[in-house]
Amino acid sequence: MNRDYFKLIADCSKRSNVLFKITEHDSNGPISEKGLLRLSHPEWIPEQFLDNARQNDGYTLQWETRPGHPERPECEGAVRVLPMRTMLRQWKGHIYFGWPEEPKRRRAFKIVDFFVNEACVGFYHDAQCDPGLYFFQLGEGVEPYPLHLDLKGYLTLLNYTLGYRYWQLAVLRQLPDDGRNPSYRSDLNFLDEFRRDLGAWVPEFQYEEFVARYRQLKLRDYTPSMP
Repeated sequence: MNRDYFKLIADCSKRSNVLFKITEHDSNGPISEKGLLRLSHPEWIPEQFLDNARQNDGYTLQWETRPGHPERPECEGAVRVLPMRTMLRQWKGHIYFGWPEEPKRRRAFKIVDFFVNEACVGFYHDAQCDPGLYFFQLGEGVEPYPLHLDLKGYLTLLNYTLGYRYWQLAVLRQLPDDGRNPSYRSDLNFLDEFRRDLGAWVPEFQYEEFVARYRQLKLRDYTPSMP
């Protein structure tokens, strides 16, 4: 079996452990083939999700900067890639509330990486079989916004950011401002902080390399399946 997904997660864990104070870490191990067959509508799940679950079905990493470095900025990071059964649950009260004005397709949105309580990355689990991931800011009144990344691309960029808090906004900043991109309604200082913090704590981090890698990983000939 190809172990690419497991290696991406393992590398992220190892590097984070060297550089930061780990406050939470857990890895669930693989899901069984019987477990995959019991998932809701497995035919709608992108193959990358299934391959990842066969190697490691759920992963948590949370870190904070080590004390004793007053010359460096404090920061934190988190990754919470949910197990498939949790990922595919009904997210009423988090993603949708059943209000008449809500887009009906919001019910099909499933959380993949619940990295903070206020925001997540997820995908649409429905017959459109969209392979792309979307950033979603809970409770902000905006719909999920496409990152133009599949799961493997997302996990690959984790090895550049190590799950730095809200690193996904640095990806959204690479996309055109279409008036609804949530990165343009965030803290205007975020990108400067992202570059400063990772540059201070991760010796090999180069923002230009991160941007170049994203452009390589960005899905080609891809049309997001918006609500």
